Amino acid sequence: MKYRPRKYVAPPEGSLWSAEAARYIGVALTTLYKWRQNGYGPEPHTVGRKLAYELIVLDAWLHGQGRTDRKSLASAA
Repeated sequence: MKYRPRKYVAPPEGSLWSAEAARYIGVALTTLYKWRQNGYGPEPHTVGRKLAYELIVLDAWLHGQGRTDRKSLASAA
């Protein structure tokens, strides 16, 4: 069987995959995963089997340093 590298699939518009999100907020990917398990950090959403983080949620989390998701952002507006 011939090895074929996987194609890069872009995240939804305005979002980053987990590794990109970790770099964006300045933490290790494993830290982001641990935070998710413990209910801390920005709230991801699933796209198929992958996790994506919306930029607006990441920015809100960076400024507020608490659990942030789309629903709480919408209710605050």
